[in-house]
Amino acid sequence: MGAPLRRFRQRLFWGAGLALLSLLMLLSCASPESPAGAGGGAASVGEEHRDTPEAELLLWLDPARPAPGDCTVLTAGPCPPQGSIRLETEAGLVLSPPHRCGDYVYFIIGIGLEVPPGTQELRLFLEGFAGRREITGELQVAPCDFETSRFSVPVKWTDEEAARRLPEEQERVRRARQGAAPAPLWQQPFIMPLESRISSAYGAVRIINEGAPRRHTGLDIAAARGSPVVAMNAGVVRLAAPLLAQGNTVIIDHGMNLSSSYLHLDSIAVAEGVHVSRGALIGRVGESGFASGPHLHWEVNLGETPLNPLQLISDDPLRWLPGPAVNPARIEALPHL
Repeated sequence: MGAPLRRFRQRLFWGAGLALLSLLMLLSCASPESPAGAGGGAASVGEEHRDTPEAELLLWLDPARPAPGDCTVLTAGPCPPQGSIRLETEAGLVLSPPHRCGDYVYFIIGIGLEVPPGTQELRLFLEGFAGRREITGELQVAPCDFETSRFSVPVKWTDEEAARRLPEEQERVRRARQGAAPAPLWQQPFIMPLESRISSAYGAVRIINEGAPRRHTGLDIAAARGSPVVAMNAGVVRLAAPLLAQGNTVIIDHGMNLSSSYLHLDSIAVAEGVHVSRGALIGRVGESGFASGPHLHWEVNLGETPLNPLQLISDDPLRWLPGPAVNPARIEALPHL
């Protein structure tokens, strides 16, 4: 396997300085295209870009201390033209594909619901950095409390129907959430899909129909049947279909393996493969599927890992990600599920 990897100390910057540095990174963004990358526990980037002088690699992590269910953005740079970066994390953390813009590389890191508070190790493997091979760093996960609730929901299907439909539909949802766009498709802040009362929080431990405790992977927003539901940001519709448990469902790919899901709709207003803008009508509130009343189940996922949707609204950790200029022809050419 060659010589042992050398270990280098990293430098991390937080706070107000990140804003200015990120602005400079945005201005240096040289290409609207981004290489595809692998999700999960490892991701890498090696796209060639314009020549830049060799410099010390600096890392930024924002937010610096995410909680379970949050995401954080790791920015690494400057990266030389011939350089490649691969990021590995511990179990429970999930990675987006890398997004390279100019001399900087961006990773979204999702913190799974079951990740305990404390230290998680990050490891960056470098090639083309004047002999540097490895950087290790730490991600501090903050504690977070989740509520517990117990309630009943009427079952609207037979065991036979569930056995026949659920495995196939779960696979359709999984494929839709993998995404096909490696770069961000959004250029504006994320917004609420529906302004109304939150009836069940993200991450809550729920006991339904006296069954085993389960974590709530999204956010429930109660509203009158027929209330409009809009896309939280721009993206491509990967799934728009009636499902057994989720009811009428829309899943939007926002790029970098980030998706949003809208469940239990009364009606669907979009078709699969369509590019939607932020705030576009995608459906109306209902109680289709496994639901006890009219509401929207709103979910955000990085790959298959559910994240806290409200973090994207209140803290907007993705605000530093530079989005390439979206070419409508390129959007139309994206593969559809």
